Amino acid sequence: ALFGVTEDQPDNERRGGARNLASRLRFTDAIAQDAIQLENEVTLKILNSPKPPSPAMYFGAKAGYFKKTRLNLGMHAPNGRKIYLPHPQSLQDQPEANWVSEADQRLHMHLRCTPIPAKKEFIFEIHFENLAPEELGLLLTALEPAREGQQYVHRLGLGKPLGLGHVQLRAKVETLNRQQRYSVRALREKTPRYESWQGTPDLSLVDTARALPVLRQSGDPSSLVNIKTGESLPVCYPFDSTNGQTAHDEGEGFKWFGTNDRAAKDATHQALGKVVPGKPLTPLKS
Repeated sequence: ALFGVTEDQPDNERRGGARNLASRLRFTDAIAQDAIQLENEVTLKILNSPKPPSPAMYFGAKAGYFKKTRLNLGMHAPNGRKIYLPHPQSLQDQPEANWVSEADQRLHMHLRCTPIPAKKEFIFEIHFENLAPEELGLLLTALEPAREGQQYVHRLGLGKPLGLGHVQLRAKVETLNRQQRYSVRALREKTPRYESWQGTPDLSLVDTARALPVLRQSGDPSSLVNIKTGESLPVCYPFDSTNGQTAHDEGEGFKWFGTNDRAAKDATHQALGKVVPGKPLTPLKS
């Protein structure tokens, strides 16, 4: 439990004195290395989410799609954890039209933000304490999961579904030997507080066979390129093209879900596909 844990006691089993483990990680604020000229404040498009009545967005079945009335937690397993895919187009040309709202209605559903220009560098620290070598390896893998020479894009901050918040991380490890720091020699001589760590990460806790390849695939922008045309696939909420909607449309985000779940014979009834390492991600048809 790197981030700590709090014991959950059901109401009928409360005994007082819940057991807690403190986090062994502490994160500092990210500080810009140079002065930043902020972009103009913008109103974001509505931040939608999959509709809860569509279990095919959250749960998987061997047969793919299944009706919400047939959801059975004994038969259907969660698809996995939620992750925001990188937007290849946003990495290339910052298409503001994909995230800036032009609507003057339903203002209570919109958020405003002041974007930071691209390619700005920040530095922050993660203080860790009492980590076993394999736990440190797990942390380093989460920060930099990509292979050497490959790209991995983290998603941080506001507007991730719209194409904002693309971040790449580079980690440098420094260690503190407290026994050495407070030794007689350290009291007499000026010694550095931290020492650069040159070891090799211990990956024994990392699921390198299944979880790591999927993680790498989901954060690699090249996995969202159409292998036939070479063009980047749009990363957006599902849209209902049969009713005139296009990618990045802001209004009536429920339409695709309603069309997908309707009982008509010609309904497509799509479900999210599996992430298969080495293969492009399968998009939903709109």
